[in-house]
Amino acid sequence: MTFVLQDLRRPPIHVVLQRWPRDGVAWIHPDDRHLAGSLIPSDRVFRCENTEGVYNVLTYGHRVIRIEPVLWLEVPVEGLRIGDQVEVLSRLGKNWPRVGYLREMRWRESSRTIAYQIRERDRDIPTWYAAEDLRRIEHFQGNSQSF
Repeated sequence: MTFVLQDLRRPPIHVVLQRWPRDGVAWIHPDDRHLAGSLIPSDRVFRCENTEGVYNVLTYGHRVIRIEPVLWLEVPVEGLRIGDQVEVLSRLGKNWPRVGYLREMRWRESSRTIAYQIRERDRDIPTWYAAEDLRRIEHFQGNSQSF
């Protein structure tokens, strides 16, 4: 009797690629090298939840890159994703309450936290928020936007 193991999905992790490895570009899937060059190195927080052969599949909003395992910084998963609709909480007048979509997720090394930028009515809000300033809105299917 033979058993075939199905691909096991690992829990999603968030990673930051702050440095370009010295190995050239061989660690990046050939079809993704141009896009990868525009996204890394940076303080962007990528979501990694899947593999495709030898590659880890990283997403940043609708952008997807496939890379071989490299040295990355794993950061906390706070339950938010680019494109999520969120409410900015007032927090006793600290923030201006608003509703928008997550546009950017950036790692702040100095505070070791993720900073979030939102888009409201087709304009980016210049304020960067912490996770505790935001509440994800889950009211129906299709409540996210592609960024």
